[in-house]
Amino acid sequence: MHEHVLRGDEIPVGKMMEILEDLSAIGVKAITLSGGGEPLIHKNIEDILQKTLDCKLDLSMLTNGQELEGKKAELMAEAKWIRISMDYWNNEMFTDTRKVKPEFFYKIVKNIKNFTKINKKCDLGVNYIITKKNYTTLIEAFDFITSLGVDNIRFSPLWVPDFNIYHQFIKHEVLNQLNQIYKKAPKETSVYDTYKIVPEITTRTYNRCYFLQIVPVIGADLNIYNCHNKAYDSNGIIGSIKKKKFSEIWFSYETLNYFKTFRPDLICNHQCANDTKNKYIHEIITCSEDNYV
Repeated sequence: MHEHVLRGDEIPVGKMMEILEDLSAIGVKAITLSGGGEPLIHKNIEDILQKTLDCKLDLSMLTNGQELEGKKAELMAEAKWIRISMDYWNNEMFTDTRKVKPEFFYKIVKNIKNFTKINKKCDLGVNYIITKKNYTTLIEAFDFITSLGVDNIRFSPLWVPDFNIYHQFIKHEVLNQLNQIYKKAPKETSVYDTYKIVPEITTRTYNRCYFLQIVPVIGADLNIYNCHNKAYDSNGIIGSIKKKKFSEIWFSYETLNYFKTFRPDLICNHQCANDTKNKYIHEIITCSEDNYV
């Protein structure tokens, strides 16, 4: 196993410590802290971050950046990576989309700048969500975000139920601007984009998901889910750690049987972040003759 995503901010700190020790003991390499909420507002987050580092687990986090300051920032400077979610690049856009007070924008900007000063090894990135409200100013957004000193920027489309319909009238302008951004990007700032507007694939063509064996999610409800797409979905529950250790469940016969019998072609009727990876795995496993690896 490589990574576990600990979601939510309601897991008691004592339970979190037990989870981290257990994951470290069985050889987990990395943990991403994320949530349906903001992970940095957990009242014991500093203890959790320190424990993660003490357990020699590679630490990463998805955050809105509002609380990336003080001791929290010092601890996260020892992390592997941080990704700050944004869909704005000025105060007007921020207050319009987030419906919050203007001072929060300036606080986030200040936090990012201060973090770049104390950061030694953490890869600091921004995930910029492209919407109908901001798609005409992507170059301005890029210039502003790079001025803050981040290591990388990823441009991602807003995911909505009618994905292609939502993006069909803006994609030409978006792709034009992304092309210009790639050309002007400085060497010290990496630029990525996942703005791939292709026909929506909401069904799986294979009857076994191999990727769920390396990306489980521990929810705030203490259930183990097979991936973030299935988090808080009863179809994605592998087991619960309310009364058992993660390791007890993960290495059980029941979990092995779950891996073998989970049918993505029948259950996963939605967009899947790992669909392409699964297809590659299936291609390698089933290849023969001239294509044999």
